[in-house]
Amino acid sequence: MPDWEHPDTVAFFRARDPDVGVMRFIDSGGLRPGAHVLDLGCAAGRNAVFLAERGFPGVAVDASAAMVATTRERLAPFAATAPWRVLQRPMSELDDLEAGSFALLLALGVLQNAPNEAMFTRTLAHLARLATDDAHLFVQNFGPDSRPHGEPLRRVDGTRHVWTGFSADDPDLRYTLPDPAALDGLVAHHGFLSATPTRVVRKSVKGGERSTIIADYRRPKPRRASRRP
Repeated sequence: MPDWEHPDTVAFFRARDPDVGVMRFIDSGGLRPGAHVLDLGCAAGRNAVFLAERGFPGVAVDASAAMVATTRERLAPFAATAPWRVLQRPMSELDDLEAGSFALLLALGVLQNAPNEAMFTRTLAHLARLATDDAHLFVQNFGPDSRPHGEPLRRVDGTRHVWTGFSADDPDLRYTLPDPAALDGLVAHHGFLSATPTRVVRKSVKGGERSTIIADYRRPKPRRASRRP
């Protein structure tokens, strides 16, 4: 059974609190009432449930059948007040979602799972297409300087941002891990600018250290053409 489908893994993610940055953003009034949210890589729904409780509808996406089933169950009580669609699919398959639909887009710990740069870039392009003017995009991605098992990760030949060595069970598993400056540049290419400075949080794990890049981007409002006097 894949780890993401295992009941213990689902239970672990179900028990997690909502992301601190998301909570602060919502509690500070950062999102207008009723605005739609895209939660890409929703896992067991910790952020989607928090948002639904506060009246925000949206779409949650995850590749795991078990995570999707749990998220649907948790969001069912909000069907009348803050309806959510929960979709099982890879992160890059968002073609059927309506352009300009989401004022907040969450990609927390999901883009890194792209096995190649093409999927990473394709997913960013979808997020840009789906964002409203002035939308926020929250991204969290493992950093390439992580040493989860005490040894440096290994860059895949012929790539800029694809690394192996993150998984002890599958040493050849590929993650796409741009460093902070590269991540900012890739996201800027798709029309988002940093709303706050991108930062890195380091955490000791058994046998090593993991770094996580935490970023808050905003799509600027289009400038209005000035009128001639």
